[in-house]
Amino acid sequence: MTHDLDGGTETAAMILFDPESLPDDYDERTRGDAAAVVAEAAERGGLFLIDAGAGGLYDLRLMVGEGLPDDVATLVRPVGEVGRFRVAGGRLHFAGVEYGFRRDDSRLAKRPNMGSSCEVPPGTYRLQAYRMDDPEGFIEDRLRERTSPLALRLDAIMRRWLLPIGSLGAIAGVVGLVTLGWREWRVTALPVSLAMVLPAAVLSFTRTYRDAREARRRVAAECADYWAVLEPAEGG
Repeated sequence: MTHDLDGGTETAAMILFDPESLPDDYDERTRGDAAAVVAEAAERGGLFLIDAGAGGLYDLRLMVGEGLPDDVATLVRPVGEVGRFRVAGGRLHFAGVEYGFRRDDSRLAKRPNMGSSCEVPPGTYRLQAYRMDDPEGFIEDRLRERTSPLALRLDAIMRRWLLPIGSLGAIAGVVGLVTLGWREWRVTALPVSLAMVLPAAVLSFTRTYRDAREARRRVAAECADYWAVLEPAEGG
């Protein structure tokens, strides 16, 4: 069973947790020395802490009762392991550490994009977590398997050259209209702007490029920043 979760943090740390696995006074105590409370809960298997290294949005692919796919295992590095990770209530949350809760989820309710959750059978698990350090490499490898060489080449040309040039052309057109006035703009800046924008516009309508763009979207959806494997712990 696989679940895709996403969340975010301003404090450079994410947590995976079941609220019912946390102490009853977790909400009150984290208003004080939050770092110590989180560390204590992690040590007891109530949550798993991920040092993301920077604030931002992150996603996690959770594998329950199954291992990493072979083609992913070679592309990730371990970031932590817990021998006995408790899922007491059957719902795991992935969120920034500052949005963790026992009962008071008001902070997360105000910013729901900073966390997500899924159902996992209650129990005690062995948890292994990994980080993918080269997601772009993962995407490019999968694209080579799923698209034609021509589609890959068009996708690369669009992303590396035509889109940046087209964006500059659009900006130049707007700035020129404001600064030059209509008459001078249409005979000077407008032709240049169109010459910069049209190649990207034309390529975007071709079937080959659209197929490559859709393939990239699908592959990107399969690529997670973090991966976690949950297996039932011995002795429950």
